[in-house]
Amino acid sequence: MPLSIGDGSHFAFSGHLTAYAGIAPVTRRSGSSMRGEFPSNTGNKRLKNALFY
Repeated sequence: MPLSIGDGSHFAFSGHLTAYAGIAPVTRRSGSSMRGEFPSNTGNKRLKNALFY
């Protein structure tokens, strides 16, 4: 099953592609507390695995 994002033209900005892949950092917040930035647990798992493994 091939991975395909096409030519990427349907992503208006690079941030949209990183969010789709799940590699954009996420700031964890709870009330008034901010806990820093962490990798996202969401996104296209197959694309993320292809980029990092």
